[in-house]
Amino acid sequence: MRRVFEKNEQLLLEDEAEYIGGHSKVLESLRGKLVLTTKKIVFERIVGGVRHKRPEIIFIIDLPAIKELKLGELGRLAKPVITVVYESDEHKLEQPSFTVSSRESWSSAISSVKIGRFTL
Repeated sequence: MRRVFEKNEQLLLEDEAEYIGGHSKVLESLRGKLVLTTKKIVFERIVGGVRHKRPEIIFIIDLPAIKELKLGELGRLAKPVITVVYESDEHKLEQPSFTVSSRESWSSAISSVKIGRFTL
């Protein structure tokens, strides 16, 4: 699917991901794509039939709003987990977590942007 970016925004990484919890408004687990750009993190899932697929955006988190980004693993056989700690528009601390395919790819991409605090 073709992406549209803001002026001076670039795609850094797009990865298959699963939202596993941590946000007060999204309670169920969801599969989709986690996208990192030079300005934000976006989580989206694909909805619709074969001929009418479209992305449904679940989260858009601006990088300056991020207080901390944690990158870890649940266990040796589990996928890496990214937790994004940020303050919502309602001034509530949210901590959505996502499983991703590659810890190394995310670590490299995250280190190329300015984010509050990055914890490996």
